[in-house]
Order: sequence, then structure tokens, then C-alpha cells
Amino acid sequence: MRILLTGATGFVGRRVAYRLLSEGHEILIISRRSREDAPQELATASGSINWVVGELSDTDIYRSRIKDFCPDVVVHLAWEGIPDFSFTRSLGNLQDSLGLFDLLLSLSCKHFVIAGTCLEVGKKYGPCPEGHCGSPVDDFTWAKHSLREWLNLRAGGVGQPSFAWLRLFYVYGPNQRPGSLIPTILNDMIAGRKPNIRQPGNRNDFIFVDDVAEALTIAALQPNVSGVYNVGSGFSTSVAEVCSMASDIIGNDTTISCDIREKAAVDFWAEINRIQTDFGWKPKTNLRLGIEATLKALRESAV
Repeated sequence: MRILLTGATGFVGRRVAYRLLSEGHEILIISRRSREDAPQELATASGSINWVVGELSDTDIYRSRIKDFCPDVVVHLAWEGIPDFSFTRSLGNLQDSLGLFDLLLSLSCKHFVIAGTCLEVGKKYGPCPEGHCGSPVDDFTWAKHSLREWLNLRAGGVGQPSFAWLRLFYVYGPNQRPGSLIPTILNDMIAGRKPNIRQPGNRNDFIFVDDVAEALTIAALQPNVSGVYNVGSGFSTSVAEVCSMASDIIGNDTTISCDIREKAAVDFWAEINRIQTDFGWKPKTNLRLGIEATLKALRESAV
């Protein structure tokens, strides 16, 4: 298949690109970074890669390339500036995405796969059903909701292009942004510091990045399936438990304690029945194995 991929140089996107290439698909990447400046794995990857350097906001730069490429599918992962969730940044990302999608629809692209976020659901406690779209709670989730609602108007119906909206929960793994929770915990412990965790009792649904990439890839290759899907482990784990597991793996006595009587500020997790049924996907990497892989990558990058 011919697949247009945005966000290919990012944390999740590079793994999606590897999977698509390894399965023999042809990909077109739109990126602000040149191929030579991309992550090493992409810069040297074999397979059929087409590359356009440019901003998503400038459709004139890539219009003719997309038209010539004639993609069967678009996988849209780009969202510039995270963790900047301000109105200005969120609006800019929304406008860039709408401009790209409007162009693709005019070129008769038939299937869209888009990375959403678990924050769209707007829940702090309990399971997040895949049939529940939720409501915006801030500028970031407003922008995501607006993009999905626009797609509902333009795609997903009978005789219209299909789109799969995959809400990603707490993705972690090798090459994650250093300021994210699990890399911060691991780096502190490697250095012999006690992680500065403000709310160790909070519980999140952690999902390993390779499992997320697999879900996105499967969704891209099933062009007749539409809907909102959760990509998570299906259960929540406290930050204190993550710290304890990391301490055990590293082999030191740096632990975080929390008062189990104190209610967590957040404790929600993904229901994943629909994605299992429609895509045959379920997570393969448990949290301990994922933390071990993340730790190994951090140590290798420090050499």
C-alpha cells in the first residue's frame, strides 16, 4: 500500500514507519526535518521511502508530491509542540491538520488513521469506554475533538472515506521525551536520586510504544473500518508501583511510598474490547518488560 505518514520522526512515528517498511509498504513522509537529520534508524532505513521537507501548514510545498504519490491511506501522528498545550499551539495544530485533510479528501484519499489522546474522554476515574467520546477539558482536547468532529462531517459515512481514531493512553518506551514520567524516574534512580513525585498514588494506563505502533499499523491496513478506539493496557498502575518496579529492576533501594488511604487524583484506564474485536489487537509487552527496555535504551544512549 501507499501510505502517507506525518510525525514519522517522533517517538511513536518512527516505529510505525519501521513496521510499514518491513511489511513492504511504500511511505511518503512529510517532516520539518530532512532525512539526513532524522533519527538514525530512519536516515539509514531501506525500503521505499519518499520524503518531503516542509511545514504541514504550507500545503503548496507538498501538494504536488501527495498528488503524484496518490496515497491509499494517511496515518496522521504529527502534533507539534507537546507538551505545550496552549491555545495558540493547539489552534495551530488543528489548522494544520484541517488543511492537510482537506487536501487529501480533494485527492480522494480513502482511509485516515489519526492519533487521539485519552485526555479527550475527560474522565478522572474508572474505565474509558470506546463508545464514549467525552467532552473537551482544555485547549488541547478541544482541538482534538474539533478535528474528530470535522472528520465525522466529511468521512466515515456510507460511500465516504473511512477513518479510525485511536486514543492513545500513557505511551512510554525507548526514545521518549526525557521529561516524561518514566524516563525521569529511571534517570533519577540511575543517578542515585529519589524521584521527585508529587502524587505517587495517581494511577495511569501505561502502554508500551511498540504495542501502540502495532495498533496504528493494523488500523492503517484495514481501510474499511471506522470508529473510535482505545490503545491502552486495559488497567491502571500507580506511579508508586512504577517507581517500585524500576527500583527493583535497577537494583537499588530508591523507593517511593504513598498513603494508600489517600484517594488518587486520577485513576482511569482504557476499555479495549472494540479494538480487540475489530483489529485483533491487544498489548503484548507488560510494564516490567517495557521498563527494562526503556532502561536499556537510556543506558545505551549515555555511553
